[in-house]
Amino acid sequence: WKEGMIQWYVDGELYLTQTNWRTNGAAFPAPFDQKFHLILNLAVGGNWPGYPDNTTEFPQKFVIDYVRVYQDVSTGIEKEDQKKDVGFLLDQNYPNPFNSETKINYQLSNPEFVHLAVYDMLGRSVIELINQVQESGTHSVSFDASELSTGVYTYCLRVGNKYSSRKLILLK
Repeated sequence: WKEGMIQWYVDGELYLTQTNWRTNGAAFPAPFDQKFHLILNLAVGGNWPGYPDNTTEFPQKFVIDYVRVYQDVSTGIEKEDQKKDVGFLLDQNYPNPFNSETKINYQLSNPEFVHLAVYDMLGRSVIELINQVQESGTHSVSFDASELSTGVYTYCLRVGNKYSSRKLILLK
């Protein structure tokens, strides 16, 4: 889902896109601007498609192998605002998603002590890429993740006492 829209896929194929959703009695946009949950059920009867009759086959089966939920999230803030406000700029790694190796680029406005590390989803440091004073300018680091498992990781750049982070996705 993302703001103002939710999409359903069945077996990898887009099944339905819903925008401008209204729930009876609720203000727009509803219900995606608040915490919610999914209910999966096999309903028999009701207004759609109608109540069972002598043509309705019983018993019915409701088989679900798995449900995945993805949320479209922002990966960062506007570059110029970030550079102006904090004195450095952290770019999204490229490629992302990636298989084994990716590049992380960043820019420093002034010479600073820089710490760049990658963390797993539990917040544990998996590798430290930079831990030193660096000159102002554009910098690039290659990250070899061949020893890591497939998953979502976060890389965090700390410059002085300020930091920025982004997510990267490792696929093998």
